[in-house]
Amino acid sequence: MIATNGASRTIMPFVVIAGLDDSAAARFSSQRANELSVPWQMALTPGRAEASHDILTDRAFERLDFYNEIIRPTGCFYGAVIQMKAGDLSFHVNVCRERSAGLYHAGELDHLQETTHRLNSILSWQWRLQELSVHVETLEQAIDGLSDAVFLFDAWRRPMYLNNAAQALTALDGPFRLGSDGLVLQTASATRSLARMMTFALDEAAAPTSSTLRVAQQGGAPDMLVTVSRGPLPGYTPRGVRAARVAVVIQQADALAPIMEAEIAGRFGLTGREARIAVELAVGKSLAEIAPSLNIGMGTIRSHLKGIFGKTGVNSQASLVSLLLDGGRRIRRSQ
Repeated sequence: MIATNGASRTIMPFVVIAGLDDSAAARFSSQRANELSVPWQMALTPGRAEASHDILTDRAFERLDFYNEIIRPTGCFYGAVIQMKAGDLSFHVNVCRERSAGLYHAGELDHLQETTHRLNSILSWQWRLQELSVHVETLEQAIDGLSDAVFLFDAWRRPMYLNNAAQALTALDGPFRLGSDGLVLQTASATRSLARMMTFALDEAAAPTSSTLRVAQQGGAPDMLVTVSRGPLPGYTPRGVRAARVAVVIQQADALAPIMEAEIAGRFGLTGREARIAVELAVGKSLAEIAPSLNIGMGTIRSHLKGIFGKTGVNSQASLVSLLLDGGRRIRRSQ
């Protein structure tokens, strides 16, 4: 029996040979055998187990170079073969026996068909797992390369994952640190606010949402924005981190400084007032804080917020902040 795989992606090729000595195995695995078998394989119906004697007469088979150079030295003659192909995954299985053993009957072909389908399922899962592994590694590298600090915590606020920026932020000389109760900010009040945000994020009965806290730094350093959301980052769970329940992202508040209100207005079609409210929200202010500064009531500012959501295509303040941050990076890169 010979089973060979011709996948064109990440799955490793394989050859399995049973019932043949080393010289015969080398002959079947040779480049010459591969070349001679191409016309033979092209005559097969993909996905269907077939017997050689149903494709060619015995006399025609005896004239093939593939038979005379590769198969005949083994003493075999009649074969059962199946060629499987699904997307980028392909392989074929050949089983052959001596001429005196007679033709392959329908029951034997059915058994080969069933066995090969099982092998196809196994190989397909192997291919998917290898693709997923590559995808996860790529995501890990992307997250580690972010300038924003990314933390993942479990249900007891224990750190499960820190990217490179988060590790630097909590280093011995960093502005924040990791304590027994989770992340410790520069002031006790900020730390308590963060604890409340994480408690809310851990509440399964509460609707999933994100919350943002603006944290003042000491020594004239830029303020920081701390965003807390339930669960890992969307579409991302680092390898081995299955118990992550809360994601915390920390970034400099002045990351939005280069984003002028006029640019935001032009990019998303906002009015001047809407652009001002959007930027104020993005730097961590609440609606209750923004309304007095603009000399408008809460009803009016909520009406403006509804208009902002409609024009930007988001439906939450957290999504708006994320959109503006990403939009700002693109604006700055294009300048």
